[in-house]
Amino acid sequence: MINRILALSIGFIVGIVAATLCDVNSAYLPWICCPVAGAGLTLALWTIHQERRWVEASKAMILIPPLIAGLALGLIRANSVIHADTPAIEFFNGLQKDELFDMKGAIVAEPEQRGPRSLVLRLRLSALKKASNSAWIDVSGDEVRVTVSKPRSKSKAAIFAALADSRAFGNVITARASWTPIPGSDSPGGFNMKAFLLAEGCVADIKLYNWRKRGELRGAVTNIENHKGFFMIEWALAAKRDFLTTYCYTMPSPESRLVSGATLGARFALRGHKYHGTLIEDIFRSAGVGHVLAVSGLHVSVVSLLLFSLFRLSRMPPKYFAPILILLLF
Repeated sequence: MINRILALSIGFIVGIVAATLCDVNSAYLPWICCPVAGAGLTLALWTIHQERRWVEASKAMILIPPLIAGLALGLIRANSVIHADTPAIEFFNGLQKDELFDMKGAIVAEPEQRGPRSLVLRLRLSALKKASNSAWIDVSGDEVRVTVSKPRSKSKAAIFAALADSRAFGNVITARASWTPIPGSDSPGGFNMKAFLLAEGCVADIKLYNWRKRGELRGAVTNIENHKGFFMIEWALAAKRDFLTTYCYTMPSPESRLVSGATLGARFALRGHKYHGTLIEDIFRSAGVGHVLAVSGLHVSVVSLLLFSLFRLSRMPPKYFAPILILLLF
């Protein structure tokens, strides 16, 4: 079974790579690949059934059917993402440069503050419309990346603060923005915004309060409705806020900021702060340990060790506290 699972996985990866490199946009591809995937999986199940009847299968019969099934499934999956044709994509493709449009959607991830004057939101759209049209278009399900710059007007600065707070998760915002076509890569090794958004599962990158543009073209938030998001993420963000508050009250700076970054991935906590005249972030980069300040497996290890130690102090047997520990990590 391990060999079959590995063959299926390798085939799936190869299918994704092949669909990406070949860039075949055909409506017939799913009709061709689905029967192939079905045949491969059926043949793999038949060989498993034969083995249970003590009929040994050859290595080729063990590996090739799941490999072919994985290849077909990878082609289908990658093609459905690369050449997705949803109402939101059609809407954005129909916009002209600097054309105004309105959008409505819910914040579905913790706001990521990139600096004192910039933050990034992930918005799950519910409706779109052109500024010249009064009819909303239902585009439920598609997500966009929204970059919000801090408004220069003091009266609008409160909007930036409200959106930067982790309690903004789940809120529904309505905004007006101007369309900027997504740039590709200028060179084979350059940054490709289209590929980045595709990997992130977003269909567009929208900017609000964009100081590079003038007047109404800068974009603005017109309404914020308070809503709750997925309850487990709400609980996790509330716990994170409590941890950060505890760090601030129990440790001086920059120690509290360092612990915030090393345990919770709060990179912004250290941004712009110095230690003996040198930026702390630069010290970490120079030492080659910048990953300590980013959410990674290291944080899982730190939190796991902390929780494991606390449970051991309670003298609870591991077979009882292990499921609780896994739930808390999740």
